[in-house]
Amino acid sequence: MISVFMVMRESFLLLRRDKIFLPAVAAGVMITIFANIASEWGIEEFRKILFDVGALGFHLTGCLVAIFWGTKTVSEARADGSLEIQLAAPIGRVSWLVGKYLGLVLALIFFWLLVLVFWQGIMFANDFGGMTQPQFMFFVFQLLEWSLVGAVALFYSTFAGVTIALFATISTWMAGLVSLPVAQNLPYGADGWAVDVVKGLARFWDLRQFNLSGFATGVEKIGPGELQVRGVYGILLILIIMTVSCIFFRRRDVLA
Repeated sequence: MISVFMVMRESFLLLRRDKIFLPAVAAGVMITIFANIASEWGIEEFRKILFDVGALGFHLTGCLVAIFWGTKTVSEARADGSLEIQLAAPIGRVSWLVGKYLGLVLALIFFWLLVLVFWQGIMFANDFGGMTQPQFMFFVFQLLEWSLVGAVALFYSTFAGVTIALFATISTWMAGLVSLPVAQNLPYGADGWAVDVVKGLARFWDLRQFNLSGFATGVEKIGPGELQVRGVYGILLILIIMTVSCIFFRRRDVLA
């Protein structure tokens, strides 16, 4: 546990000082400001437009940051030689990878908190008061999706180079966003292995479940039970992906 904590702490500090961090925070602030401005242009309810625009912006920004950080945290350690030094400490490969992921999650939480504070400030500025429970859950599930995408990026980084890991992670992320709409719009009577793959993907890899913008604005009704199911679904996916990542990492040559 001590080795996991040490790797986690180092990973968090490195990511917090990363060149991407400040631009990401600035992007989150600009998205909040733009969402506030755009909400005043529309004829729909102010709060609905605010969260619709904000949901898109936070989703894209957070997931892209998680992708870049997830691939970078392993590839840089391999490139600068710190991976071999730390494993010779000795630190087990599983402990090292788990520590790196926990450091990534901490960095994402830190980024998330900064965005959350600024968003709450915008709500106070518009006389909305504090966040309601559905609005707060919207941000919680955004963080859960970022952590899931980060786990995917870490997984590909355990056996692929930076370029391939980035491409594969972005492709997997996009597949999770479109899997359900594609499955729902298959031609009537369509059959074959491709249809089975699409339906299976929509059943087990549906990232749209983490978008609660409709719930935050009261348009969509989601009960506590379904929220728990979605939360458990995301956590189980993370655990499965990290388990497979540890298996791959234990068997892979770290110098490759």
